Amino acid sequence: METSPDNFQYGYVFREQPTTGEFAAAIKAIAAAGYTDPGACNPVRNVRLPGSINLKPGRDNFASVLKSFNPERDYTLDQICASMGVTPGEVEATVRATNVQDDGADEVLAWVAEQGQLLERTNGAGWAGVMCPNAAEHSDGAAMGRYNPANRAYKCLHAHCLEWDSNRYLTWVAEQGGPDVPHGLREELLAELMNKSLVKIAPTDAYRDVAAEVIAEVERKELGRIEKADWYERFAYLQDDDGYFDLQDRRQLSRQTFNALFRHIGCKSIHGKNPKIEAGGCFDENRQVKGAKALIGVTYAAGETVLVARDGLVYGNRWVDARLPGVPGDVSLWLRHVERLVPEAFERAHLLDVLAYKMQHPDKKINHAILIAGGHGAGKDTLLAPWIKAVCGMGERNKSLVSAKSMESAFNYSAEAEVMVINELRPDDFKDRRALENTLKPIIAAPPEYITVNRKGLHPYDALNRVLVVAFSNFRDAIALPPDDRRWFVIWTYAEAMSAADGARIWAWYQAGGFQAVAAWLRSRDVSAFNPSAAPPMTEAKSIMSQQSMSGAEAYILELIQGRQGEFAKGVVGAPLQAIVDRLSGGAPCKLSMQALTHALAEAGWLDMGRVASRTHSTKKQLYAAPDMMQHSKSELRDMIEAPPPVMMVRVK
Repeated sequence: METSPDNFQYGYVFREQPTTGEFAAAIKAIAAAGYTDPGACNPVRNVRLPGSINLKPGRDNFASVLKSFNPERDYTLDQICASMGVTPGEVEATVRATNVQDDGADEVLAWVAEQGQLLERTNGAGWAGVMCPNAAEHSDGAAMGRYNPANRAYKCLHAHCLEWDSNRYLTWVAEQGGPDVPHGLREELLAELMNKSLVKIAPTDAYRDVAAEVIAEVERKELGRIEKADWYERFAYLQDDDGYFDLQDRRQLSRQTFNALFRHIGCKSIHGKNPKIEAGGCFDENRQVKGAKALIGVTYAAGETVLVARDGLVYGNRWVDARLPGVPGDVSLWLRHVERLVPEAFERAHLLDVLAYKMQHPDKKINHAILIAGGHGAGKDTLLAPWIKAVCGMGERNKSLVSAKSMESAFNYSAEAEVMVINELRPDDFKDRRALENTLKPIIAAPPEYITVNRKGLHPYDALNRVLVVAFSNFRDAIALPPDDRRWFVIWTYAEAMSAADGARIWAWYQAGGFQAVAAWLRSRDVSAFNPSAAPPMTEAKSIMSQQSMSGAEAYILELIQGRQGEFAKGVVGAPLQAIVDRLSGGAPCKLSMQALTHALAEAGWLDMGRVASRTHSTKKQLYAAPDMMQHSKSELRDMIEAPPPVMMVRVK
């Protein structure tokens, strides 16, 4: 490139990339020999482009001219030095700080995400937002703690969580069925960092290369054992996220993680002069000829195979059937505990049918949720513990654990589950009394057939809506339910708190084979008559919950309706409803609304008769009538709410 009259810049392409130190030593020798400007011998240089204007004084705005361009040529640093007859000096040592970066493969963070407890993805400082195990004690309602996957550290800044350090958090993870790992820098990250450093150090007799043994041990673990020839059967390319899907473990790997896992495998491009490339690039170049799959993206489809076709497109299914195989045994200890908490026979039968049906039919949707409420320590969690293990596996892979507050997050990893557990529903979880019920509607029942899973930093995907919602509470009015609700099966247990001895006995039995025995029992229960699409049976607990969740306005109007007072004395009312609300407001202790009126009518069991006219009254009006008024025709009911029109007198001449 001619940059001014008789002044030139030249460049070259390396066949093999030298280190910064190697190039710096060479360019200084080249400058000392007069082949380049001594002031331009640092490793990073700016060059002119063809047609760019040289604005230096005395250059007369010279436009740079490309004199020669040979992109097919490349060289090694040794070839360049030899052609110029120069010998580089000693490579100068450089010292710089090194930050250990997470590779996205931490098994603890993966388990947290699978449980639906990942609230925020890892930030720039390396900390991810996770649900604090002690969130129930947070006075501000915020459920989030912080976890660093690089060194497996945990912290929660709430005053009630000072004792929740890294060691206690990791112990809790292991107790919940997650990975049992120690606190501290992960050995595979340290080995990778040491590998990058040690490959640059030539071994000597005094300092032998023993690091290879350490690195080899790390690479023998997990996915690192897979040889290059096995990649194309084990993995598929993901188009939506530019990543890879493990067809065996059904895990999604980012390109960065894939490269890190297989960095010990030498890869060369099939193009040009076969330069070295990363593992991901090698997979991409050879994918078609090796017959590897390319998927649109991922999904979560309980009960389906690893590949799921939808509208002619193929997706990788993240769901893995983790159900326990079950070993037949005596489950009377568990059944007695179930009966102690749920003594009403029809309630207990329906509950057991739901649990067994979910165990036997992962590919079916049960169109209602379960809420078990009662006093503290009664053993509600203990009742469902073996069922959760039976369906979700000992590691509870297909369970998500959420709080009402976490459901307000834009990222709903909790939808990627077979069982969604909501612990400790409280009546004050939402400012809007019916907000939680409305939030859960599209999750509890299908349609919708799909739930969109929003993931931070990743492409959203649609999961098949087959999740079963299970909630626990200590409150009678845990959630505001309308009287005509078809989505919740509610049980209130009057059982007293379990004794420590009873609790220890049943959990010892669980650990000694009880989990497997309950799994076998659930597999064998006859659920052929169970209809998963039907509304759940009404229970006394649900009726009380519906009444206690009413607003003051609804309760006031309901009392008038049930007493057949004032506007409701005839057993029938009609539009305009706002006029009724206005007349009732005169003596009401609170502000009334049309919504409160319609809710109270529904709670009282009054029927919506639709818009009705009669021979006497040709104008149609919306009617609501008490159940005991059904012996009357609609026309008769219409006439009851309005006096007959006056008789018109016509004078005949």
